[in-house]
Amino acid sequence: VCRLMPFWLRNLADNQIVPAAVLVTRSPFEVARSLTARDGVGMEHALLMWLRHVLEIEIHTRTIKRCIVRYSHLLADWRAVAERVGAAIGVDWPERTPETDADISAFLRPELRHHIVPNGPVSVPPPLAEWVRRVNEALDELCRNGSHVPGALRILDEVRHDFDRACEVFGPPFEEEA
Repeated sequence: VCRLMPFWLRNLADNQIVPAAVLVTRSPFEVARSLTARDGVGMEHALLMWLRHVLEIEIHTRTIKRCIVRYSHLLADWRAVAERVGAAIGVDWPERTPETDADISAFLRPELRHHIVPNGPVSVPPPLAEWVRRVNEALDELCRNGSHVPGALRILDEVRHDFDRACEVFGPPFEEEA
């Protein structure tokens, strides 16, 4: 969905549907650990994938109503996250019942978070480690203070610019090798 967002936004606009987005972000280190365990992807590759997807979805949803939340918060307290999302994007949720609450709680369980990894140092090349750190911190800022905080958006733009330039150089050989 992250990489296809321009397609979906065009199609929604063509059908006069006003979009809103909920970006559920996850620690890049947890994503990397998960991809390593599931697919055998190396740490650097997994972090590059996380970075590309996060930067794509962030820039493509910048002009629509959106709410950015952390996966860990959703699993820990989905009710609070649902209230926050509803307020941010203007959704009036259907009235909940004890049965629906139980179903949602059974679906969004904290134990679904298989790889809990602190956002500490990781042994990857400095440019990648710095990009991941900066983007993760900017996303935290957007989660805490609204999805359009200028300083956080500026950081995301700077990293996207640097990352895109590096991809112009290293992307073709990487694709050739793949």
